Amino acid sequence: MNITPIEYQECVALAQYLDILQTQKKILRYTHIPNETFTKSWNQKMKNKRQGVHPGIPDYIILFPRLLVFLEMKRIKGSSVSVDQMAWITDLSSLGFIATVCYGFEHARAIIEDILKMDKS
Repeated sequence: MNITPIEYQECVALAQYLDILQTQKKILRYTHIPNETFTKSWNQKMKNKRQGVHPGIPDYIILFPRLLVFLEMKRIKGSSVSVDQMAWITDLSSLGFIATVCYGFEHARAIIEDILKMDKS
């Protein structure tokens, strides 16, 4: 029986891979945007809103030597892209950034490998 990994597991695998790429100096830096952090505290929700937290920004920002890349991670099956997420992807892409949705770690790795080839040329 095949069990589809949850998004968290896919993201952990991606972070481990990005750590290796950073050690190899193939990327400069990366970060995960913790928009999925849930709180029941209305006080914290209001603080976040006042500070400008908005839904939908892609999960990962990756600095390549000459490129800035945004990846939205989803699990392989049973996930969907929200309207806010699609708006961010569309707007970032329209500005010339690489911004895409990745369905699982293997998909993300393939995209990153293509970017690494492109960034060398």
